[in-house]
Parts: sequence; structure tokens; C-alpha cells
Amino acid sequence: DISSNRVCGALQAVDKKKITVENRACAVYEDRERMVNALGEALAGLSVSEISCGLSLTPEFFFFRSLTIPFTDHKQVRSVLQYELQDNVVLAEEDYLHETILYESSSEMTGVLAVLIEREKLRSILNIFRSYSLDPQTVSVSGMAAITNFIRSGSGEKQSFKVVDISVRYAALYLIKNGTIQLVRSIPYDNRE
Repeated sequence: DISSNRVCGALQAVDKKKITVENRACAVYEDRERMVNALGEALAGLSVSEISCGLSLTPEFFFFRSLTIPFTDHKQVRSVLQYELQDNVVLAEEDYLHETILYESSSEMTGVLAVLIEREKLRSILNIFRSYSLDPQTVSVSGMAAITNFIRSGSGEKQSFKVVDISVRYAALYLIKNGTIQLVRSIPYDNRE
């Protein structure tokens, strides 16, 4: 899990009945330039290589766009989505990767939450993992998995609520409406005062 000022990892053993944390490591850094060293320090502390792993990045690494598309058929939505994103993102299409969450906005519209990351930024982080013979199988937004699990557990199903995750340099706001994550924003702030 990489955030604005720390890198943490856990080595888990998965048994048929339980998951056990066998080792963990965390390294703190002051600025992005020192993140590479902190990530290497955390990975070295775990003493792992060539295992299945995932990468979780806090929302400040991503761009989020909330769109409404005038179709309800998901195939139609996906066919126009790249054009809608081009109009709403300042980067060229080849400079970012994206994943989307589709949800019913109305009987005639589909809501889209687009999660985007700059290719080069992701590539530089993945290269550090590869230098330790690790190739993350998934890349996710920190917090979204926990919120999704909460919704799927039935506790948040069809409910509307907000989650605010506050870290040292950023706050992440998640808006859940009718049991679907519909808005995510990363809000930077100066905490030196």
C-alpha cells in the first residue's frame, strides 16, 4: 500500500480456513523522490520475490471522472466511453490507463466513475516491484476494496453514505449512493501549520 508519505506491505499465508500475516514492513518518506528508496526498503524488509502480490495506491495517484452517458445498454456506454473521456481528461489517451464502474443513474442514463492513472507513473512503480522479481497481479485504489466489501456484505447495500480517509497530506472523499461508489476525490492540504 503506497500513500503520500509511507509504503507498507504484508506477507500473508493463505490457508483454506484463514489468512495469516507472516511478515510486515513499513517505510516512511518525506517526498516523492524518496518514495523509490522507501518502497525498496519495505520490499527488502519483507524478503520476498516471485510470489503473487497486489498493489494498492492511495487516491492521490489517480484521476477520477464522474460522467453520465445517455444510454442504459452497457455495450453502448462502453463504445462511447473513450470519446467521453477524451473530452474530460487533459492527458492524451495513450498517456493514461483507466478502469470504470458503471451504475444506473436514471431509467435513461448510465453513470460512470472512471478511475485513471498516468502510464508513466504506474510504470515507474511497477519497475521497482520487478527489480524485486515481483509482478503485481492487481493495481487498486486504497479504500475502494474495503468500501466495496462493506457494500457487498449487506451492511451498505442500497444505502447512501460518505467515507473520508485522512492521511498526512491528502484526504480522500468517497461518495456512495444507492450502494454504488459514484464519486471519489483526493483533496491535498498543507498540514505544516
